[in-house]
Amino acid sequence: MTFGSLSQSTLPGGFIPYGGNFYASNYTISLWLNTSSLTEGTQTTLFGYYGTSAGQNYGTNALYLTADAKLGMGDGNLNTSTGSFSQNRGDVSETSVVLEGGFLNVTLAVTGANQSQSVEVYVNGSLLDTLSYNGNMNGNRTDIQGWINPNLTWGEIQWTDTKLSAEQIAGFAGLQVPEPASASLGILGLAVLMMRRRRS
Repeated sequence: MTFGSLSQSTLPGGFIPYGGNFYASNYTISLWLNTSSLTEGTQTTLFGYYGTSAGQNYGTNALYLTADAKLGMGDGNLNTSTGSFSQNRGDVSETSVVLEGGFLNVTLAVTGANQSQSVEVYVNGSLLDTLSYNGNMNGNRTDIQGWINPNLTWGEIQWTDTKLSAEQIAGFAGLQVPEPASASLGILGLAVLMMRRRRS
């Protein structure tokens, strides 16, 4: 398992493993997005990848935010300058993402290398939805190119060439998800401290 990390909007070529037959293999990517850079009520492409053989009749795979703040993943046509994306095949989450300003973490855990690709979409460490899509892309070659929307403001971006579990993702994205018992003890401890302060 290899890991990569950066704090800018440029992804290196080949960071997503090639699975053969026009598909990417398994991978996980964690994106910290500053939601204040989004334009409310418009579809926005966040992340995409494509092969390097432009003569093939397939497109780009992309993660996008719909006008009503749902996350979609599929293959289609992506303009890497403007970030516009028209999807041919793919799936959209049933639930919208709550955009409250500040940074939002979106992590994708992808099962690849076949026509029935699927992606588990986590938002701030919690599973939002599992999306199924046909991950065909240009390029029957190993050098897959990654793209991050340069018109948005990003924090740290991390990736690995393995599909991580829910427990691993919490740490991978730098998110601390406490156990229910630990959370309860923390709340109880805070209540005791408040009572002591009131008495003094």
